[in-house]
This record gives sequence, structure tokens and C-alpha cells, in this order.
Amino acid sequence: MQVHDSWSVSIGRWMGVPIRLHFCLLLFFILISAIGWISSGTAVATILAFLVAITFHELAHIFAAVNLGGSINKLVLAPWGGQSEFLLPNSARAQGVVYSAGIFANGMMFLLVASALVQLGHASPWELIHPLRPNAMTGDTEIAFLKIFCWANFQIAFVNCLPAYPFDGSHLLRMFIWGNNKHIGRHRLETSVMAVSHMVAVSLLVLALFAFSRNYSEGPLQPVWAILASAGLILIFASRQEFFRKTSAGDRVSHPQVSKAGDDDMIDFEAVYDEDSDIFEFEQDPNDTISQWLRQKQEERQLVEYEIEKDDEVRADGILEKLHQSGKESLTEEERTVLQRVSDRYRRRRRQLPS
Repeated sequence: MQVHDSWSVSIGRWMGVPIRLHFCLLLFFILISAIGWISSGTAVATILAFLVAITFHELAHIFAAVNLGGSINKLVLAPWGGQSEFLLPNSARAQGVVYSAGIFANGMMFLLVASALVQLGHASPWELIHPLRPNAMTGDTEIAFLKIFCWANFQIAFVNCLPAYPFDGSHLLRMFIWGNNKHIGRHRLETSVMAVSHMVAVSLLVLALFAFSRNYSEGPLQPVWAILASAGLILIFASRQEFFRKTSAGDRVSHPQVSKAGDDDMIDFEAVYDEDSDIFEFEQDPNDTISQWLRQKQEERQLVEYEIEKDDEVRADGILEKLHQSGKESLTEEERTVLQRVSDRYRRRRRQLPS
């Protein structure tokens, strides 16, 4: 993900990589400390457990990225895991592995600790996963902390399975769509991801309505309906903001050929333009503000597409030389895609020429 530093605070560097805390994580820790039912010992243990689980989550992303030929530019810790900034290979499968690595790491940690606690009779499975019933520091200190740590790992793994921004599930969904249709239009791709995110958000709002109608009040986190409703509304606004950011002309101009990616910027932007990206002409009133805005957007989009086409043609020359010298087997998947795009573009131009 391309991270905006204004939403995070630096806590130093590790092996030359900047490490930052997202403000949401700071707010999350403040809320933990402020909850009335929780003791100071439980608050400290919960914060420590989440910090370890979140760090483990991000290290899993980094391990997968580095071993698949990527690199890490920035490490940002957030309540759901992180918003780190990576350089990743231009492969949907490889990037899918990177985005699922955090979920896998937290899930495995939960299974290992939970299995030990349940087998030794220190906890029940439901006690370790109930999202509205955090564990407290009661009884044996080591066992109590392991319960909290196990609970934190499960919650992070669970929320990141949701196909909604900013969770890993949304990036996996994007990779799944892109991997099955490399030539899908950028707008169509992001619309699909946003639609699924909205479905998740609406589901939370429906659960909130159900909890309110039944006066559901299980667990110390109250009121349940307000928590669910707030989460649903936040996901709606977050997914819409991400949609507009990823489909804005300015973002495309600044990243015409990007392999920089984090938890959500992973797609080779050249590969997401197809014929449904064509510009449609409108009858416009020159004094109409909306018409002026549409005309400006059309001009921006045409400029972006022109730059992409020009870059494609430059790259195609080098790829054709490589093809001539080393054969078809030497071409990467990305190079084949570029050649296919240029070929399709020339065929469309020939069909448009007058006979």
C-alpha cells in the first residue's frame, strides 16, 4: 500500500527500513486503556499481545515478499496488521502469496497456542475466539497472557479474511480478479472490489440492526450494535475513498508503470486498460460546471493513455529484439502481456482506417 506519512508516526528504523505506527493503532491502544472493565494489567497485556501479533503479521508479509523477489520500503503497523509499502513482482499469484502470508502466520500462531491451551484444559475454543469477549489477566499470569495473545492472533487473522478494504482479503480479491482477467479495465476492477467491500459493510449493519432489536449484550464490549454499525460505516467510507484514490487520473499519472505495492497497490497499471476504458464523447454545454469537469477528466485520461501507449511501444521494441535473439521461451509473462497489448492496439487502429 502506498502509505501517507501524515497518518502515521515514525518510531525509528530496523535494518534500514523506516518503521511507523499508524494513528489508528495509537487510537486503538488508547481505547483499550480507557475501557472501564479492564484492569491496568489486562490493558498492558492486551496491548503487548496485539503489538507482537501485528509485528508477526507484517514480518510474514515481508518474508514472503523478499523470498519472491520483492523488497520492503516501509513498515507501518496498524490495528488490523499493517499498511506497509513493498516492491512486489508483477504476478498475481506471487502477490496473492504475499498478501495471504500475514493471515497464515496469525492463523498458525493461533492454532499452535490454542491447541496447547485446550489440550491442557486451560481454555475452551469459544473462549479463545469470541470477538466480543476479550480475555483478562486473571489467575496464572503466563496462561492468562497466552489466552490474550491467542485471542489477538485469531481476531487479526479473521478480520483480514474479510474481502473489504483495508484488510488483506480485499487485496486477495483484487489479485483473484486480476489473475483471471489480466486485461480487465481499472475502473471495472476497482468497482468490483468496492462492491464486495460494501456487501461486507452492509452485512455488519444488518447484524447491528439485529443486535439492537434483540438487545444483544453478551460480553464486556457494549453496546454491541454501536460497535457493529460503526465498523460497517467505516468500511463503506474506507472502500469508497480507496476506490476514488485508485481510479483518479492523478494517481495513474504518478504511477504509470508501477511495481511498487503494499497491501493494496500491486497491479501493473499498464495491464488494466481495455476497450471498456475508451473515452465517450458527450454533448456538453461549455458553461456547465459538470460538463467542464467531464471534459477535464476526459483530457486527463487521454493523456494517461497516450503516455501508456508510448511507453508500451518503447518497451515492445526491446522485447522484440529479445525475442529475436533468445526465442519465445525467454520472454516473461509481463513481456508477453505487453506484446499482446501492442498487437491488439495496432489491430484496432487498422480496423479504424478507411478502406
